[in-house]
Amino acid sequence: MTKYCTKCGAANTDDARFCSACGNPLTLTSQQGGSWGGQPQGQAPSQPQPA
Repeated sequence: MTKYCTKCGAANTDDARFCSACGNPLTLTSQQGGSWGGQPQGQAPSQPQPA
């Protein structure tokens, strides 16, 4: 099963621990199919904090 990066969407090998394109750590959520969006389902995107 191919791992897809949750940050950039690049396909990686099964044994990869980090994305070959952007270096993002590959987690279990990145193995759940071809869908990638950067945020796991059920979590709102984080908002930048005012300075």
